[in-house]
Amino acid sequence: MTNETLLLIAFIMFLLGYYLAYKTDTKWLYMLSGLLWFVPIFLIENIFIIIFSITMIIFSGLIAFTQEE
Repeated sequence: MTNETLLLIAFIMFLLGYYLAYKTDTKWLYMLSGLLWFVPIFLIENIFIIIFSITMIIFSGLIAFTQEE
């Protein structure tokens, strides 16, 4: 399996996780989906993609823990 295939699988899982989290209104599923942004950090050595991935991890945590019930 190539890196591009792994990134595509992680992206699809991320989108599916966010969709399910939105439909079920569960905070922990937002955070678990956000953890999928660690995949590009370990696979790709481009600094811009790593910075974007770290930003998205923080953004996912903010979404998960700042939603009103």
